[in-house]
Amino acid sequence: MRTEPNPAGRSGKIAELIRHEAAALVQEESNRTSMITVTRVDTTPDSKRAMIYFTVLPENQEETALKFLRRQRLALKARLQKNTRLGYIPLMDFAIDFGEKNRQRIDIISIASAVPGADMATDPEEGLEEGTLPTLPRKSRK
Repeated sequence: MRTEPNPAGRSGKIAELIRHEAAALVQEESNRTSMITVTRVDTTPDSKRAMIYFTVLPENQEETALKFLRRQRLALKARLQKNTRLGYIPLMDFAIDFGEKNRQRIDIISIASAVPGADMATDPEEGLEEGTLPTLPRKSRK
């Protein structure tokens, strides 16, 4: 799914409304065992469908969070009807935002490679366990 090229256009505004209301719903209804962040919403050009992307910490709670969010679709629809002036509420689904996860992984790798003496394997993915940071050298005290 892709939004219109103009984020200030109708689809972009609808996507932002959905993102805002989805984030508020997560904040109110989540059991707080994991941190769920709504990262973006993609809508079809006709705004009939919306895909809501999110990230979760800790990462081992992703499937649980996905099930939770899918159960909350009707509550989100009711919230959108109540709090917005959208005439038609798009069909919504949720997906893990792997693009955001990849950006975070690249940030970690670039930070670690910029630090002299950082313990990085030859393959950047090797040595980085799920949810861990690379080992950085300690500063010596003189």
